[in-house]
Amino acid sequence: MKYVKILGLAAMALAALLAMAGTASATTITSPKGTTYTGTIKAENEGSVTLTSVFGGFGAVHCNKSIVEGKVEKHGVGQTVFGLISKLTFEECTKPVTVINAGSLELHYLNAKEGTLTSSNAKIEIHETAFGTCTFTTASTGTDLGTVTTTEATGGNATLDIKASIPSACGTGTWEGAYKVVTPTPFYLDA
Repeated sequence: MKYVKILGLAAMALAALLAMAGTASATTITSPKGTTYTGTIKAENEGSVTLTSVFGGFGAVHCNKSIVEGKVEKHGVGQTVFGLISKLTFEECTKPVTVINAGSLELHYLNAKEGTLTSSNAKIEIHETAFGTCTFTTASTGTDLGTVTTTEATGGNATLDIKASIPSACGTGTWEGAYKVVTPTPFYLDA
């Protein structure tokens, strides 16, 4: 009888651990804190955004305006925050830049103050290079873009710090820039 009780307690402890593991992999955006947010997320650049390629024949392209915008489509228990990007722009650039496909973004929880951001299937063209047009595409399995810092850490608007390596036939390119999340504000991340 004593072994049956021990097995019963062990089974309850295992069930509790599995339940906690399921919620630990959850990622949810909240705004205000504690209220699940499923609307549109919009971020605008602060300062210059730079697109470069070592072998692309164009050095660095600087853009004065850039916007990333999309709606939260999935989040919660057992998944990351996911959404298709409805708007991705690079404007007032030193060379023409065209977004062929904005792709999708995923936000992965690290802690209450930050998460990592990945992009899938985005396709960006830089024109008038020594090789003509250079096309950069993020991987279908996801390309690491950088870090999201939440209101928990900033005390104000959340930020996106983009520093990504993106391959192309013109050589590996980089996308670097600082973005401020203008919608929603505040922006919290829960697991």
